[in-house]
Amino acid sequence: MYNVLLLIVAPTVAVIAGMAIGLFAPGTLSFILFICGTGLVYGCGQYYALYGPTLRAKKSTRDKVARCLLEELKGKLEKLADSRVRSGGQRPSIRLNVMDVRGGLLRNRYLQMAVCTTGYREAEVELQWLVGQGACGLAWREKRQVAGGGDDFTSDTLSNTQREVCRDVKSVLSTPIKPRNRRIQGIMNVDSTVQTAAQLRLKKQDVQDIAQVYGDIIAELY
Repeated sequence: MYNVLLLIVAPTVAVIAGMAIGLFAPGTLSFILFICGTGLVYGCGQYYALYGPTLRAKKSTRDKVARCLLEELKGKLEKLADSRVRSGGQRPSIRLNVMDVRGGLLRNRYLQMAVCTTGYREAEVELQWLVGQGACGLAWREKRQVAGGGDDFTSDTLSNTQREVCRDVKSVLSTPIKPRNRRIQGIMNVDSTVQTAAQLRLKKQDVQDIAQVYGDIIAELY
């Protein structure tokens, strides 16, 4: 039904848009702009009508695979945490998420959660992060892994909402998701509201290396 509506609406919108574009120029140029505007809008409508379902299915599959990878990585990171955290059979409190780079064209690009393990509140999922904001924004800007305590990234660039929503985060490790020969498509974050970066060993090379491996695997899904 969605596809049929697009196929009906697209030509109508194309004609109206083409006429609107053509009004800004006289004579032959007006006619040329009319044709170009009509073709452009109609082509976009046809593209989304035909390929929209495929693109949505691909993203759904990607998110499911990414979620499985996050759960697998979580188990490995729990075993790599400081032995004192794991004493008495206790498990470290670790959360993971993948943020996609979104926006562009008419607005600034930003990061927002696309996939996450359990433990995140809706307010956290809905937060948007600009380049340079928080650990994720810093990893995006610097194109490298960033790790530390939650307080290490509460700079003046954060909004009051970001500070309030993330006030309980005690540690974080952010890893860029960068497919080969393409720019960064997202950020994978490991964080905890219970343990510190030292307790989870987030600044240690072995922990960062395994996070990078999983970040690279997820990057291949984009």
